Amino acid sequence: VKFGTEKNRGTRLLSVSGHVRTPGVYEIEIGVPFTHIINDLGGGPFEGRQVKAFWPGGSSSKVLPASRMDVTSDIEALAAADSMAGSGGVMVADDTTCMVETTYRLLKFYAYESCGKCTPCRVGGNWAVRTVAKILAGEGSRMELQILDRIQAGLQDGRCLCGLGDSAGWVVQSAMNHFPEEFEEHAVRHTCSVKQVRAAASA
Repeated sequence: VKFGTEKNRGTRLLSVSGHVRTPGVYEIEIGVPFTHIINDLGGGPFEGRQVKAFWPGGSSSKVLPASRMDVTSDIEALAAADSMAGSGGVMVADDTTCMVETTYRLLKFYAYESCGKCTPCRVGGNWAVRTVAKILAGEGSRMELQILDRIQAGLQDGRCLCGLGDSAGWVVQSAMNHFPEEFEEHAVRHTCSVKQVRAAASA
């Protein structure tokens, strides 16, 4: 019996975490869709909630919206979806997740982990953290969105000696690409529609 796809044979272990009912480590056949991984193995979102986004290969992989849960778990399919299999750490976020806040938390991690040797990573990472913090504080504008776009471009494409800089750039690029309306809300209108969702969820 052969498992996997023509180019990606076998099985692999995935760690499913976040807003799912049954988080854990699961062995999957390479090539099964993320709908199966998240909804069947992970148990799906909690009652009354909907999957909003997922990182298919850990925080270093580009985030994908729930509409792409049909993508399969093989390397080629994830690359075509502009993400990657990465570490196999599937992180799931439901509709109570603010993607601007999540971007901020992830950027803080990458800025902290930077060894400081590469200027784009050392300077760009901290600059990104400060820019998103300004947006979350209600002090942002379209200029901050333009700054973030410049930062993510400066971190990618081999400008750093290791992949940490690229990963920080991908955090910004993919979140702004798939959830532009949330960044617009925070930076331009100084509001957050997710707060209403959270309030309804806790009522």
